[in-house]
Amino acid sequence: MRTSRYNGDDVNKKFEINQWFRKVEQKRLSLKRAISTALTDGNTTLALITNLTKRPVVRFSKCQADPLTVEIGKKGKATLSKEKMIQISRLHQLICPEDREKNVIDFSIFCEERIKGDFMFAVIHQNDKSATPLVLLVIGCILVMVLVFFAGFCLVQFLKLLCRYRKDMKEKQRLERMEKNKMPFPGDFFVQNKVNAYEEIPMTDMNVTTTEENRSIERGTLPKPGTIGQPGLEKQYEEIPSTVPNVRTPGTFNTLMRTIVRILETIVRRATENDHEEIAPGVMNRKDSGEYDTID
Repeated sequence: MRTSRYNGDDVNKKFEINQWFRKVEQKRLSLKRAISTALTDGNTTLALITNLTKRPVVRFSKCQADPLTVEIGKKGKATLSKEKMIQISRLHQLICPEDREKNVIDFSIFCEERIKGDFMFAVIHQNDKSATPLVLLVIGCILVMVLVFFAGFCLVQFLKLLCRYRKDMKEKQRLERMEKNKMPFPGDFFVQNKVNAYEEIPMTDMNVTTTEENRSIERGTLPKPGTIGQPGLEKQYEEIPSTVPNVRTPGTFNTLMRTIVRILETIVRRATENDHEEIAPGVMNRKDSGEYDTID
């Protein structure tokens, strides 16, 4: 855009402004490009902002000292250097020459007449506060809280499972110890050893003898069981009979069963002895009376 000082011709001024707007509208500059153009262009600091909250009023509060404070409505503020103030003064001379000596430069009248609120003038829009970062911050905080809650819930469930697993392991170990320490049931013995309790064990024929046994009988030296053909083992197994091969020593179950049988036999014997010793009262009277003979 070609800028020039105001020469008193208001028609030429408005014509130049209209030409500038047409060029900007044809280029369809975005907000960032418009601001960068306003800050870098040496001829003008005018930037075009489309539909900025539908506010047609833009004010430049001109102070006596450097820098210059720019207000865009009541939404944001920005400061400009002395160089930008000179550029604003050029724009001021072009549009509002009659307000040159005032502290406040008002473009609202021109905006209302020419643009009707659809476009606005601004020099910078950096400090315009937006609600988007705040919304993102709130959403981020909510997500963090949800993640923390979920992590805590998972941790609690994991600790519960760990405690339950430890309790189950202790209970299993306790049951295993009890299983090892308890007395074996007779049925377990037959199951473990695969023995049929109702199967008859065939007795060996005592009349059948081997050639070695016959020779020993003739010599008068019969070897111990399991030592036939092994003369050197006779003395070895004299002191420890349980170590003789092929000879099964009574186990815990057999010993227990024998003990139980002995106890039962003792109880039955005592009961039968008491029955025989019981004498009728009439017999006692006869014995006391001397009717029976006594044997010396």
